[in-house]
Amino acid sequence: MENIKITLKAARINAGLSLSEVAKLFSKRFATVYSRQRIGQYEKSPGDITHIEADYFSEIYQMPKDNIIFLNPSQLKVDIREPSS
Repeated sequence: MENIKITLKAARINAGLSLSEVAKLFSKRFATVYSRQRIGQYEKSPGDITHIEADYFSEIYQMPKDNIIFLNPSQLKVDIREPSS
């Protein structure tokens, strides 16, 4: 079975966290200011996230990093296959 991948925004919503709550967690963890706008921008352009930030998103969302899409929409490759009979 294939590994299911979801967007960063979907992972946050599934974890029951708001943008503001995630921003507060990041600000505390990295001792720098993360705004809800910055987290929202990361959701729109997840390819801009560092590996350390990706690890922390995975941790707070309690989801393996491999299950979260950390690519910008322009980096995604769509593979369309005919259904097998």
